[in-house]
Amino acid sequence: MSRFTAQAAYDYLTTWESMPNVGLLLAKWTLTPSTGHVFVSEVSGHELSGGGYARLTTIPGRTRTLDVPNSRIVYDAGDVVFPSLQAAAGTPKYGIFYDSTEAADADRKIIGWITLKGQSSPSPDTPDGSSYRILWDPVGLWVLST
Repeated sequence: MSRFTAQAAYDYLTTWESMPNVGLLLAKWTLTPSTGHVFVSEVSGHELSGGGYARLTTIPGRTRTLDVPNSRIVYDAGDVVFPSLQAAAGTPKYGIFYDSTEAADADRKIIGWITLKGQSSPSPDTPDGSSYRILWDPVGLWVLST
């Protein structure tokens, strides 16, 4: 499941593919995502830590495609890798996209989040010290339809 906040829809989804600073952080199972979360500081207490974890400050290959026959807009991005992520960092459940332009988490706006799934199960894979790859759904990250 993926969601984005109403403010993010207004601020970011019209410029998703051209924004220079879209980051991704990974959050643990302890987080209960809410459309009321506006800033990274509101979720950072649930973020993975240690074990080789570091946020991604740039997400490659972001696209926004108008699908007229199906009356929808599809938002997507290139798959991402967290190199050398160890089990000590925790197991991620959510990927949270944010505007990484600002220096402080209290000023970094959340764009949206997505619930992560494993390669062969509905639960996310546990990091094992190798590259932790997240393959986005082939349909896209978010689909807005009428």
